[in-house]
Amino acid sequence: PATSIFRVDLAALDRAFQQRYPSVEVQEIRRFLPNRVVARLRFRDIVAQVRQGGKFFPVGDDGAIVAAGRAAPFQGLPLLEMGQRLGRLGAGESIAGSDFWRASVLLSTLRRNGGLAGHPVKAVRVEGQDLLLHLESGPEIRFTSDRLALGWQRLGELIVSKRDLLKNSAYLDLRFEDPVIREKSKKKDRR
Repeated sequence: PATSIFRVDLAALDRAFQQRYPSVEVQEIRRFLPNRVVARLRFRDIVAQVRQGGKFFPVGDDGAIVAAGRAAPFQGLPLLEMGQRLGRLGAGESIAGSDFWRASVLLSTLRRNGGLAGHPVKAVRVEGQDLLLHLESGPEIRFTSDRLALGWQRLGELIVSKRDLLKNSAYLDLRFEDPVIREKSKKKDRR
């Protein structure tokens, strides 16, 4: 720095990094004598996108908007639909309210796994305590956010026992002791 190492405002540097590079999270900024300041950064994992005002905004794993919005959706990112009102969105802003945190574990898992059993995710919607997962191949899967691990386990067991479950199902509800499964309707042959 161009000033004394003891006069460097580390909090101001943190804010400047966040503003200039919204796709990273500042994990630590430290002074090293005699004349260095070192920042340790972590790239945010982009887990979803939100839509507001006709624009799509990518969202990091901590709820931060990581880039400016654009008119076309980001390919390969599920759309996160939440009941909470979103304020002004822009790079560096946060949507880390309760609705985001209900979906964040599911979004991170889906991002890490590249979807669900080979099926890309189209959207995740938060409705109160419920999480609705929409796959691009059609099925809707319902979880309860406070019992997500149990629902995820049940889904894994069902996929193993019924190989074409996601291909043949229109709806899976994992909120209950016995999962509810509705098959896709077969088109009738009319001759």
